[in-house]
Amino acid sequence: MPSDRPAPRDTAAPDARTEKITGDLQFGEGPAADAQGNIFFSDIQAHVTYRWSSDGQLSVVRRETGGANGLYFGRDGNLLACEGDRGRVVSIDSQGRVTVLADKFNDKRFNKPNDLWVDPKGGVYFSDPAYGTQPVQDGEHVYYLSPDRKNVVRVISDMVRPNGIVGTPDGRTLYVTDHGAKKTYCYRPNDDGSLSAKQLFAPVGADGMTIDQQGNVYLCEQAVLVYNAHGDRIDEIRLPESPTNACFGGRDGRTLFVTTRGAFYAVQRRERPRQPTTVQRPATSRDEPRRPREEDRLGRGGPQLTGETRPRGLQQGPARHNHPVLIALDADGDGDITAAEIQNATAALRSLDEDGDGWVRREEMRPAIANPIPRN
Repeated sequence: MPSDRPAPRDTAAPDARTEKITGDLQFGEGPAADAQGNIFFSDIQAHVTYRWSSDGQLSVVRRETGGANGLYFGRDGNLLACEGDRGRVVSIDSQGRVTVLADKFNDKRFNKPNDLWVDPKGGVYFSDPAYGTQPVQDGEHVYYLSPDRKNVVRVISDMVRPNGIVGTPDGRTLYVTDHGAKKTYCYRPNDDGSLSAKQLFAPVGADGMTIDQQGNVYLCEQAVLVYNAHGDRIDEIRLPESPTNACFGGRDGRTLFVTTRGAFYAVQRRERPRQPTTVQRPATSRDEPRRPREEDRLGRGGPQLTGETRPRGLQQGPARHNHPVLIALDADGDGDITAAEIQNATAALRSLDEDGDGWVRREEMRPAIANPIPRN
């Protein structure tokens, strides 16, 4: 659940078509898709669970939900819900019958279960923060419910305030966001449900999250921030309000559905060419980001060019290259791009990097775009 969010931006992403399905929510959360692509989502404060069908119909499927927040479908087709007000995780069958799966740890009720994910074996990872209340447990942690529903173990105990949680379809990587510490981590799930190989995945704390078929992770912060499996931020989807959670669904499973405090959106995105991403199993237990790599920063790594060495493929002659990037690099306009010209361009980029983090971000580019240097 969100707190102290940055001000939302009111412009949708230019590569997306956004439809507001409903704007009558008190606190939208927890969208989850069933096997047919229908979307179920929560209105926490109204104590209602909605169903949006793939043919466009919106209906109420449950009332008096106990403050249900995160939702997810189990392998048996039942809807699992984090009932925050009741401090428990439940399963709801197609007839609306409720079965309590977990409501205590060490003989104490949970704080306010928030979000959950079901692994390929049927085990359930769920976060248990304490938004708006004092913790009942000895902190705010993440737990694992065994596939046979007999045991609950604490698997993360070093977060400030865990929130969104999602795993890869093969179960080899689990992502958990620490909303309180403003960081998102990835882990390697072990056979018994415990977690190892913790790594910082993204330097941002989010509310809910989801994952697409390419392994890209979508974090709901002031916008929907998209990271590839290596932790590179590759996209941003903006909505009229700050998102709270998201999932993919619809008939083809490719529509992104997003909840906000007051509304529920469907986002149809245009296909854009991207580098293929592969979900990689964390390899070390170091608490450090996979990316950015040092060699990717400005002026680090890569081939060392000296003298008048010309990069392969750029020796094109004055009449051959017309790509704007090549033209910009060819400072003297003689048709050749020398190492010195590349180094000068790198130095110019480095001068834009005001915070010295090795990345020229959009806001750092704006002064240069507004005041271009005329070319002789």
